[in-house]
Amino acid sequence: MLRQLNEVQGDDSVVGFYQSCTLGGFLRQSLIEQQALHQEKLRHGGVVVVHDTSSATRGVASLRAFRLSESFRRAHKAKKFDTPSLISNQLTFSAIMEEFPVTVHNTYLLSSFLSNLSLPTRLTSLSPSTFPSAPVEPSFLQFDLNPNAHLERLVDAADAVKAEESNLAYHARQHARERTRAEAKRAEEDAQRTNQGLPPMTDEEFARMFRLPSEPSRLESMLLLGQLDAQAKSAAVASSAEMVKMYLARPEAQKGLA
Repeated sequence: MLRQLNEVQGDDSVVGFYQSCTLGGFLRQSLIEQQALHQEKLRHGGVVVVHDTSSATRGVASLRAFRLSESFRRAHKAKKFDTPSLISNQLTFSAIMEEFPVTVHNTYLLSSFLSNLSLPTRLTSLSPSTFPSAPVEPSFLQFDLNPNAHLERLVDAADAVKAEESNLAYHARQHARERTRAEAKRAEEDAQRTNQGLPPMTDEEFARMFRLPSEPSRLESMLLLGQLDAQAKSAAVASSAEMVKMYLARPEAQKGLA
């Protein structure tokens, strides 16, 4: 497609990529890696445009543009997402992406075409033959009051966060046990050195002799928290709209509108 755009002298410069999501959840490891590659390789940096398909079914064009923040890019280049790195870079799930405003507009040709369209001045000039014979099927998506999809996604996101927290807690316990064992061996070694009239072991020697397991990456935990936050916000927006629909469906509200 880019080659064909170049042949017709169209704009074929790549400025990012497109990602679709459902119910607001788009933070994933694959998206982060591809966005980091685009921001590093592309001349003008990369932008990811996220389209929420669940909002499109309700007639809302949900288009959002994001770019990785500088603090996250520093941690990503260093390949360190442990606790000291997150603290030094002030990283949370809300600081991974920077959002940019999106403005949607028509092309000049389409705007000119729409401005030249005109409706008949008299309704009597409309004959039944001008309408298609096949009826348009009604859509009841606007009146869907079932929040099961939002609740299921929200529960799944909470379960994923809980499972990742359990994994991190297991690795933390393993790290604490290994460090306690290494500290005990260091105390024994220092006691032997003192008896022999030698200085105690330095931190560099301790690091060479006892290889402690590194702290696990917390990137996946941050991404899951971002997913949970997005699902919760999407559920809040949907529930507020459904409450308005339920209020309008009450008999008292129908009498007031009559």
